[in-house]
Amino acid sequence: MTRAGTGRSLLLSRRFLGAAFVNFFATSNFFLLVPITVLLVHHRYDAPLSVGGLVAGALLAGGVVARPLAGPALHALPARALLVLTMSTMTLATAACLLPVGLTVFTLLRFVSGLAFGITSTATLAVAVAGLPSERRGSGTGWFGLSNSLAGAIGPAIGLFVANRWGYDTVIAAVVGLGMLGCVAAALLPRQPRPAPGPASRSSGLRRFLEPAALPLCVFIACAGIVYSSIYGYLDAWSVSQGLTAWAPWFFVCYSTMVVLSRPITGRLMDSTPPAVVMLPALATVALGLVLLALMDSAGLMVAAGLVCGAGMGTVLCSATVLAVRIAPPGRIAVTASTFYLALDGGVALGPPLLGLALPYWGYPGLFTAMAILVALVAALFLALDRRSLFAPR
Repeated sequence: MTRAGTGRSLLLSRRFLGAAFVNFFATSNFFLLVPITVLLVHHRYDAPLSVGGLVAGALLAGGVVARPLAGPALHALPARALLVLTMSTMTLATAACLLPVGLTVFTLLRFVSGLAFGITSTATLAVAVAGLPSERRGSGTGWFGLSNSLAGAIGPAIGLFVANRWGYDTVIAAVVGLGMLGCVAAALLPRQPRPAPGPASRSSGLRRFLEPAALPLCVFIACAGIVYSSIYGYLDAWSVSQGLTAWAPWFFVCYSTMVVLSRPITGRLMDSTPPAVVMLPALATVALGLVLLALMDSAGLMVAAGLVCGAGMGTVLCSATVLAVRIAPPGRIAVTASTFYLALDGGVALGPPLLGLALPYWGYPGLFTAMAILVALVAALFLALDRRSLFAPR
């Protein structure tokens, strides 16, 4: 399908939109339930808050375990069948959480949901961008990323609002409803052939699950994941210590708004400009936002930090996703996406416990200042990798 008079492929094809909708419903499952899981476990099972944190981590752990499996799964099953299977698994595992199950079973159900989420979110990206011409993959990845950004922007707020007003089971029931919509969206995806068997799909050993060409980018994105986790992991506690608790939600509103707005713009820029021209100013913006967080002593600085961090981090994550798609060898988009997300998830998962060890010595201002320094080092790493043409299309 082409745009009349230009010959440029349309982004909003049935395949692209279907994959984006499936990803939105799957990501909403994640963002609606994760913020309430700790208190849900505490109230339902009379468990310590620390145990609730472990249960919440079960979903994240499932996602990390599943990431490398998405590529081989797409080669083994048609995309539509795979996504119907994973969305159905996620929906059934979530629905089972409404039953009077014990804490161990509840934790196992969240882990299974994480497995299904990890495969779904990776596979939908591969399905969406595989049908795009190489010159439009930046724009396409940016628009596809809106499904993640919108779910991340509205999911936590809706989950907390519904839980406070109607209870935790109502949130779970709503997530089940979204999962059913995701199953329908997956079933309506157009039939498409599986990737042709070739050297990429016949890879053995670790190459079957990981893409070596993406490893330099993975070092960069893992560091970015640690920075990202510092904001989500410690902003709330920092705001409490500064007497700005009431303004913490506004930080995330501003942050999410800028992430949503930056996605389409970043994708278009990545199609038309060198990566460093987009990435380096974005990293500088993130560093500035972290400095504002370190200096935060008023609501105005908190809101400003949210706007600046959101604009910078939204651009960094979108640009890195575009690069992951761009450097993927033929027939290995799904495996490359798996490798990329595994590194990002690893950074996000490792960040809070590692930074928590340093927090007693650094304090919150020192922690965010250290993250700004890490961003500067990440910028230098990116520039070095870019100069070696490691981000050139394969």
